[in-house]
Amino acid sequence: MWWIVLRKIKGFDTNVILVMALAVFAIGPLFQPGFFWGAHDARHSVYFLYEFDRSIQEGILYPRWSPDIAFGYGYPLFNIYSPLAFYLAEVLHLLGLDLVSAIKMVFALGFVLSGLTMYLFARRLMGRWAGLVAGLVYVYVPYHIGDVYVRGAFAESVALIFFPLILWSFYETVENPHPAAMLASGLSYAGLAFSHNGLLLLFSPFLGVYLVFLVLTRAREDVRGKATSSGERWILAAKATARRSWMPLTGLLLGLGLSAIFWLPMAVEFKFVRLDQWLGGYYDYRDDFVYFFQFFSPFWGHGLSRPGPSDELPFQIGAVPLVLSILSLAALARIRDQMRRRMVVFFQGSLVMIVFLMLSASASFWELLPIVIFAQFPWRLLALVMPCVALLSGSVMVVKEGDNERASAVAAWALVGLVIFGSYAYLSPQIIEPAEGPVSLEAMMRFMQSSDQMTGSVAWTHEVPRWSPFAEYVINEGQPPDLKVDLASLPRPRRRLAVDLQHSSTISHELWVHAEEEGRIIFNIFYYPGWRAYVLTGLDGEIDRELEVLPHGSLGRVSVWVPVGEYYLLLRFENTAVRAVGEWLSLLSLSAVFAVLGWQEYRRSRIEG
Repeated sequence: MWWIVLRKIKGFDTNVILVMALAVFAIGPLFQPGFFWGAHDARHSVYFLYEFDRSIQEGILYPRWSPDIAFGYGYPLFNIYSPLAFYLAEVLHLLGLDLVSAIKMVFALGFVLSGLTMYLFARRLMGRWAGLVAGLVYVYVPYHIGDVYVRGAFAESVALIFFPLILWSFYETVENPHPAAMLASGLSYAGLAFSHNGLLLLFSPFLGVYLVFLVLTRAREDVRGKATSSGERWILAAKATARRSWMPLTGLLLGLGLSAIFWLPMAVEFKFVRLDQWLGGYYDYRDDFVYFFQFFSPFWGHGLSRPGPSDELPFQIGAVPLVLSILSLAALARIRDQMRRRMVVFFQGSLVMIVFLMLSASASFWELLPIVIFAQFPWRLLALVMPCVALLSGSVMVVKEGDNERASAVAAWALVGLVIFGSYAYLSPQIIEPAEGPVSLEAMMRFMQSSDQMTGSVAWTHEVPRWSPFAEYVINEGQPPDLKVDLASLPRPRRRLAVDLQHSSTISHELWVHAEEEGRIIFNIFYYPGWRAYVLTGLDGEIDRELEVLPHGSLGRVSVWVPVGEYYLLLRFENTAVRAVGEWLSLLSLSAVFAVLGWQEYRRSRIEG
């Protein structure tokens, strides 16, 4: 009954509901009891959210420091790692879901919303039935399924929502320049920046090529037949290019401004963490190129990528998307609209180039752009293959004038069935119990110890810890210690330099200090820019003066040289100058968004009035 009602609503596209409903097979495993704890990043996702929630519960609206990572020494996780997925999960957690259920629900939303955004973009380019096929290919392409159920790539699964939105909105800035398109392009690009650093690095060059293609294609059409000489043609072409370029560039700048609160500190302060933990060993990109046969192999596994061809991680493009992408070559003959044809050819060429960049033959290209190595794995470019094969698969269903609508619908449904059937066998996550026990701080410590994961260190750490007094206390007592001062480092007898904790939080520690002589207080906290220490006028009092904070020893822990006297000492993690600049840029950009929306509403009211 409800379906008939929706179809009768004027202008309502029932395929919107279909795309979301047909994603049910992809999200079905998420509603089973238990969790796929064996997925590569499953534990990271849950415990990152655990840390994120601690800060939010304390009223820190934009967390940067995670106090329990690295066995309690702390780590600037969300200063260098995109936080959007965790904001979404935190909202669900605050609404009542437990941490694991919140993670699973965001994974489900990622599947549904990514299919919807691809449908809307493909529909705009090629029509409803092409959009239906493209949207569902985007949901069921093997890399997408593996991203969730094999890798447990939480942040990356959210980032996939934004690829179609970015391609669509920037397409509109060139094709139909309008403030709404500019705002949409800025917001969608910012969404990607907030979702995943690595995919932002990989997608941005692709977006640059895409924009050059769109602008030059449209500029060429603008000047066709208008010039009488080659000189005039060049002038007109330059003007048309500038006219077509300003709005997408404005959208790009808006996106960078909106997300500056994240990417600006990340770009400047990433050097203050141990880069070898992000780029060396398992994360060395030179060991993670794909062998050509692996794109076609039906192999499905839940292991890791390895040097050589014996990977335990699947890299297949997918039989159905691959065949449909090949058939898009024949579909070109059916596409009458020149811009549609060129878009299909662009994504065909992009698919070939992206596949090449995942092969070892492209190693020299990776060396030319060293910043891209922060994406870690060349096979991560399979994420860019997704929109290409989705749109090419959809192009097979482009309907030309005179085609039978019912026949088109039947053909689209047949392809949708093939797409789902082709990937259905891969929807089999490994549901297991966590070896370290239910989610808790104790379990986090056990996980870090057993797996050597989540032990990120800062640039001043020369000896990566394998355990800590904090972790020992948590395991023995079932709760974290109140005091993070290294008491063993204080001079003897203790009365010469005595401390007593007054209160602490994830980013601050206030102590009463009695010092008969100058001395050093060492905190079991990794040093990182932003830690500052003050002498207060009293308990929770005003700042009297600032003390110098320095890294100490092979662990690079926070140390404060304290003066003689009795006073209260505050150690606090604060914004640096670059973080403050990033926040202000984001606030100004958000103000610009509201200003444009307000101006558009004012103009509309004037016209209607």
